[in-house]
Formats: sequence, structure tokens, C-alpha cells
Amino acid sequence: MTRHVRGDSRRVAAAALVAAATPLAMIVPSASATASTTTSAAASTTSATAAVPVSRQYVAVSRSGSTFRLQLVDRRSGAVLRTLSSAKAVAGESPFLDADLAADGSVYAVVASPRRPQVGFGSPLVRYRAGRVTTLAQYVTSVEASPDGRTLAVTVDSPDGDGDGKGLEALRLLTTSGRVVRTLDSFAFPVDKKTGTPLYETGGRQVQGWVGSSMIALRTGCCSESDLHLVRADRATRPTTWPTFEGQDEAMAIGTRGSSALVVRPVYKEYAPNSYVRAGLEVVWLNTKRPKGQIVQRLTGQNLEVTTSAATLNQRHGATPLYTAPGTLPYKGSGRVILSAL
Repeated sequence: MTRHVRGDSRRVAAAALVAAATPLAMIVPSASATASTTTSAAASTTSATAAVPVSRQYVAVSRSGSTFRLQLVDRRSGAVLRTLSSAKAVAGESPFLDADLAADGSVYAVVASPRRPQVGFGSPLVRYRAGRVTTLAQYVTSVEASPDGRTLAVTVDSPDGDGDGKGLEALRLLTTSGRVVRTLDSFAFPVDKKTGTPLYETGGRQVQGWVGSSMIALRTGCCSESDLHLVRADRATRPTTWPTFEGQDEAMAIGTRGSSALVVRPVYKEYAPNSYVRAGLEVVWLNTKRPKGQIVQRLTGQNLEVTTSAATLNQRHGATPLYTAPGTLPYKGSGRVILSAL
């Protein structure tokens, strides 16, 4: 499933600039390797977990001081049903970089490594299922389970594993056991051969959700520029063929309806030479029939934010949410929720 509520735990391109101190010889040599490691989960469970259907649960990453917890929560009551994992901050931020809840109740999380805290180069994909914790893949930066829960769409940002002086960024489909089904798109980037440090920013790709069962909403870029793409899941395609809505700043897919994604981007106006101020938001339906997007609403206001406007816009345009602002779902655990997925 998708329906992400993301807070401050997501770190993208700027944070992926690297772990210069660790030589590549110490890193697992292949981004496509999926050596699966399973351990018993150290989780506190309430008897209510089994009684609450998956459709009434959500995954939350909560923060209390320097402690972060990955939890299953009752969507109606806000009661914490199960704590799947807890950890201290890594490099001052949440160790749980992304998370999703699958239709069968499995939870998938991208977990930062204290040894290599940078996104991608130190973030394995972990599955929590029936009290077992399994590491599925290395170098993952985002994850979304398909609507039927059988396939995982992930982005990876991997170091130089074969000594050719290049790393790899890719969009892939995995089985729920971590096996690579298909690489939908990839590109190599140069790295410093001594340190493994990328020679330019990487890690700017994020899977934002599934659009139906055959398309993936992919966000690329960071900071002042970001674009939203729809990528076919059944085969690899050229990026030039993807339906693409060019955005700025926080452009993101916030909802879906059928085979279309509801996308929002901030718009700016120039008030002095090379100086801009936010002027409002544009709302767009993006699909294969309208590959550049069809603007369906414009909002004016300097203080409008994509994140806080998403719920109202989804309701107005009849979209199933992919994004809702943090704090909108009930939560009765300790601390505050910074990321959640329905």
C-alpha cells in the first residue's frame, strides 16, 4: 500500500552526499545482491493487534527526545498496537527513513545504519512480519508496497561495488523476499576511487506511491527543483517517455484516482531581480493521456504549503490520498508522529 504521511524523517539528495571516511572495500559489493537475514523481532505486542484488521492500521514513526519508534497504530483510536523497533537518532535524525504497510500486514522500512548514516549507502530495507525481522536489500532510499502487497517498488543509491569508479542510482521492483524482479531505470554516477564519495549529489529519487497496479509515482530532484513522473511497472522505459510534471521545491503526488496522479507544486513570482516569493499552488492531474499534466486548480497565497493543503485538495478532487500531513491521524503513544503510512 502507499498513503504516506511524511514528516521530517525523509532525507534526500543533499544528505546523500556521503560517507567519505569508509573505504569501499568494507562495503557489500553489489547493490542488486539481496542476501536475506532474519532475526526474531524485539517487539512489544498488545493482544489487540490481531483483532484490528490491516485496513484499520497504520505504520507510525514517532519521536520522543532522541528515541524513535516504528509502530503499528489503530487508525480509529490512535492506540499503539505494536512497537516493531526502536532506536536512537542517527546523525541527529530518524533512523527510520521510510516505511510502508503492505496488504498482508507486513511492514517494510528503510533503516539507516549507525556505521554509515548517509541515505542509500547505509540504509538496508527491512521487513517486519509475524514477529520476525528480515533484511531484504542494501542501499535502499524509499519503498512502497504494491496494492496487492506482492511487489515492492524501491529506489536504491549504491556505491562502487565493482571498482569501476561509478556508483548506481536505480528504480527497481523487488519481491517481498528482496529478489530483484526488474530494474525500471538506472544511471551510473562517478565516485572518488579512494573514498567512494559521489562526485556530485545523489539520492534524489523517491517512490511516492503506486498509481493503480501498473504505474509508479516517482519524484526526482531536490531542494529548489523537483519533478514528478509516472513510470510503468511492467517493463523498463526511457525517462523521456514518462509522463512528467515539472515542479519546484515541494512538488509531490498527493493522491490517485484510477490511472491518474494528483500532483501539487508551489509557484513563485519575481518581486525583484533574481528574487522570488511563493505566490501559491498549482494542482494537476497527471496521466498517460495528459503526459505534461492538466491544471485543475490554482490557489493564491504566500503561506500555502503542499503538505498542509493535501487533505483538502484530495477531498475536493476525489482522490485517494498518497500523502497527508503529519499529525492528522490519531496517536496515543509517547512523543509525536513524524512519518506514517496507511
